[in-house]
Amino acid sequence: MGIRKVSPDTPLAHGSSAVMIQGYSTPRGRKILLVNKTNRDKNVSLSSEFQSAASVTVEEATGDEEPRAGKTGASELKMAPFAVTILTIQCSC
Repeated sequence: MGIRKVSPDTPLAHGSSAVMIQGYSTPRGRKILLVNKTNRDKNVSLSSEFQSAASVTVEEATGDEEPRAGKTGASELKMAPFAVTILTIQCSC
């Protein structure tokens, strides 16, 4: 499928141990999976590369509806308790 895990040395985002962050490269672009493992809001600092990334989020507020889609548009992403977000930047290849 062409998906590869991004090296842990590649700075994509900075959170804390409360937010799990995993980066991936795919033929369609680079992605970050973020999971807030706590019952509190958490802020995640994004690398400049992901500051205008497309986002898809599932959290308590989305309920049984479709995931909320949008753009990050900032250097920091606020995550609701137990939220799961995928950030995507398109490949320029």
